[in-house]
Amino acid sequence: MTTSTQPELTELNSSSSIPPSILIVDDDPAFVATMERNFRPYKVELKRAYHGMQGIMNAVTNPPDLIITDLQMPLTSGEEMIDCISRNPVTHATPIIITTGRTSAKLTHRLRCLGVVAVLNKPFQFSELLQAISNVHPLEKK
Repeated sequence: MTTSTQPELTELNSSSSIPPSILIVDDDPAFVATMERNFRPYKVELKRAYHGMQGIMNAVTNPPDLIITDLQMPLTSGEEMIDCISRNPVTHATPIIITTGRTSAKLTHRLRCLGVVAVLNKPFQFSELLQAISNVHPLEKK
């Protein structure tokens, strides 16, 4: 029996009448505001968290269809948050995209083993993020 550490990638909210929900977890309010501006043309419900512990609580109490998170945050790091989310039966299959200023092949491998679907190095182009999201579910424009 072969087991995979990657969660099954399910299509985000397949009903076109319900926009997919994306939880953005980052301690930089300017980054979160930029993401909100960039997502305005798309049919998507954005949720926010400003540190890892808040991200865990938001993900567990109101599971999003996708999580976009930084790694270096106060209280609970993004990596610790991802570990908790991947072990929780409610959130373990939630696709996660990392946006970070620190990457390495070893870190990327470790994150992929936790179920991360993409790692984007900051600064990145929004089109790169859209491409990573489209691998899970393409977003519709308004």
